[in-house]
Amino acid sequence: MFTFPVTFFGAGSATRTFLQSETPINAIQTVYTFSNVNIGPATADRYVVCIIGCYVNVPSRTLNSVTIGGNAATIVVNSNAQVAAAATCITGIAILNVTAGTTANVVATFNNNMLVCHCHTYVINNLTMASPTSPTTKSTTNNASGTTLSDTIATVANSLLIAGVTSAASAGSFSFTGVALDSNTTALSVPSGCGSAQNLSANAAFPYSSILSSSTTVTALAAATWS
Repeated sequence: MFTFPVTFFGAGSATRTFLQSETPINAIQTVYTFSNVNIGPATADRYVVCIIGCYVNVPSRTLNSVTIGGNAATIVVNSNAQVAAAATCITGIAILNVTAGTTANVVATFNNNMLVCHCHTYVINNLTMASPTSPTTKSTTNNASGTTLSDTIATVANSLLIAGVTSAASAGSFSFTGVALDSNTTALSVPSGCGSAQNLSANAAFPYSSILSSSTTVTALAAATWS
């Protein structure tokens, strides 16, 4: 497990805490279980956010569900990059209000076997938006050779943004623009990264990018904003 707990505060606004990236699971499976994941101190307003990144060298794979502590999380964005007859790369962001406990099993289920799976975990507190399971989201994919994947997303005043990205067939690592890099993990030359930003201003098209240090052929970038 890669643990870098960092809490970001803003007066009167929602806060996010990056907890850790789990050790990637390198196995051909349909169901991936990350056991005893740290989900931080229990509070009534705690929302656990898990970024799931997976890859397999065949097409037509989907992320079907994520559970946290045995309860179904809402997959708010499901970025799926396909290369015909060659590969599937997925980055999903799931959220669940978890009011009790400090650890939980995180289980990601797919429609068929994947090759490797990553999990990055955040906690969000002090949300004021009416529906935390319906944030503004963006899914961006690339199935051509390259290193940078860019997009924009709508933000409101004092909002936060969490992004995740997964690629394949690369020994590289990720960096971001627009958000701060929180973690990188790699298994079987499948890198996955996550980043976040907070206290954002209102912007109809807030720009952000993921940048891989070496070229790849398939990348899935997912982002969501909360307030």
